[in-house]
This record gives sequence, C-alpha cells and structure tokens, in this order.
Amino acid sequence: GGEPNPYLKKTQWGAGIDPLGIRYCLNEIYDRYQKPLFIVENGLGAKDTIGADGSVHDDYRIEYLREHIIEMDK
Repeated sequence: GGEPNPYLKKTQWGAGIDPLGIRYCLNEIYDRYQKPLFIVENGLGAKDTIGADGSVHDDYRIEYLREHIIEMDK
C-alpha cells in the first residue's frame, strides 16, 4: 500500500522500480542484525514476447537487474 513514488520508473503493471531502495533496505537490515544477507527474489514481471528465433529479447529485464546489482555492490 501507500502512495506511489512519482520519481520512480514503473513496470508495465505500475510497480515502482527502485534500485536505491534495495540498497537502503539492505544497509538498514545489515546495520541492525550484522548477519550475511541473501536476496532470494528480485525479479521483474513483464508481458514477454517470444521472437521468431524462439527467444525472449528482454533488455528491460537485464537493465532492471543490472541497476539493482550495481546498487547492491556499493
């Protein structure tokens, strides 16, 4: 719930894309518990289209994951 953040890019379904937010949350949790953290899910749902070659050309998903990994590495 809550109000949507107007400064975030959105997915096709209107969910906010927030790479900085994942770093903030990871730092907060680590600072509190001082334990290793493992992210087990951080995907991007999208209406994929299968190309003529049988593959999904999903540069948007690659960019989504890249942005989040860059933030986690800081």
